[in-house]
Amino acid sequence: MADETVDKAKGLLHASQPQECINLLLPRAEQDPNNVVILQTLGEAYVEIGEPANAYALFEKAAELDGEGKQGGFEKFLWLGQLNGDRIGLGWYEAGLNGLREQYSNATEEDDVAFLKKKISQGLCGMIEIWMTDLCMEPEAESMCDKLITEALMVDDSEAENWSVLGSIRISQQRNDEAKDALNKSFELYNSRQLGNDEVPALIRLCQNMLEMQLLEHTVELTLKTIRLDDNIIEVYYLNGLAHFALFEQFKSQGDQDSMYRNGSKASDSFNLILSMMEDDPENKDDDLAANVDGILASIGDIPEGYSDDEDDDNQDDNEDLKALEDD
Repeated sequence: MADETVDKAKGLLHASQPQECINLLLPRAEQDPNNVVILQTLGEAYVEIGEPANAYALFEKAAELDGEGKQGGFEKFLWLGQLNGDRIGLGWYEAGLNGLREQYSNATEEDDVAFLKKKISQGLCGMIEIWMTDLCMEPEAESMCDKLITEALMVDDSEAENWSVLGSIRISQQRNDEAKDALNKSFELYNSRQLGNDEVPALIRLCQNMLEMQLLEHTVELTLKTIRLDDNIIEVYYLNGLAHFALFEQFKSQGDQDSMYRNGSKASDSFNLILSMMEDDPENKDDDLAANVDGILASIGDIPEGYSDDEDDDNQDDNEDLKALEDD
């Protein structure tokens, strides 16, 4: 019975229903407080609902009960690395990666190999994030990032996030041409397969970096795919709007009024959706962002008739998504 409950809870978590997962598993956790799998699943659910303190306590207990990863695997160590950050976080990541590397060296089943490659890549990219943020001023930060991303790409050069992180590293090193190459590779890999809800944070980071590198068409396309996975994230609409606004400005400077107004219309749709989301939900309220959006909308100005989304067949999916969300 416990296994069925855990399986159902995991299904809820994978279906982006973390609160339902918590509601289902908490009674089981009270009955079986040392069940590592239950602790880890609850921890992941608490991460999803934005309660990192609760998640940390659960992962920490799971790690104490299963220090060798024999019951629940090594993902809990990666979570502890992410939640801690700094050098303590690096230690947790390394503990998890050591176990994953050993499993990877002995894995023979195709599904196991694919799973372990992905988890190792995630752990290495997590360590890179710490070196690029918490420890960015340390003298060895740049060399450690290069070392870790080299290992990640050796483990799996078909993993889109590895190339995205390489692009981020190259941006920080002001090696912009190499950054663009890496970001384009990441985009192509993501674009070649079905995307999952758990990839949304990585997709947002890639969109941010592509926008910074002026890969505008790619940014538009990937933000729309991200919206299809989760249509409640204001930042994704903002990135979409900024990309269209940059295209609006670009075509304006070129004297291409047709393309200018079409992108201006789409940018306006995204920014107006943001304002509506802020109005509908007080938790979304952000006065600074609202002022910035209002300023951009003023810069775009009025769009002449004939440039509405309904008139543009080139990006029909773009139009339908934003219009459908606006109608909701």
